[in-house]
Amino acid sequence: MSANASAKQMKARGMVPPKHEVHHTIPLNGKSRTAQDPRNHYALLKVMPQAQHRRLTGSWQGKPRYDPVRRVWYGTTDWQKAVPTGIAARAADTWENLSQPFQPPRKPRSGR
Repeated sequence: MSANASAKQMKARGMVPPKHEVHHTIPLNGKSRTAQDPRNHYALLKVMPQAQHRRLTGSWQGKPRYDPVRRVWYGTTDWQKAVPTGIAARAADTWENLSQPFQPPRKPRSGR
């Protein structure tokens, strides 16, 4: 599906409120908006306010372009933030479990 077709379908289904735009979380890098591309999949599109969308790529209405941290934060979908965080947490937990020596469970003390 093309970028224009994806945006039009999202607008037709009421997913894009007034003064909001559809953002590609993976840049098209100069590709035509009428060309079909996997980057136009709905999972890689994010609806955001127009001012926020415009500031991802440059200054807008006298406000400067977002810094790199804000561009990543505002320019990615929630799942794109959650998946790497979950993988990192799992890796840290695995590392902790593997680096700790195995200790058998303690036996409960018998009564007095």
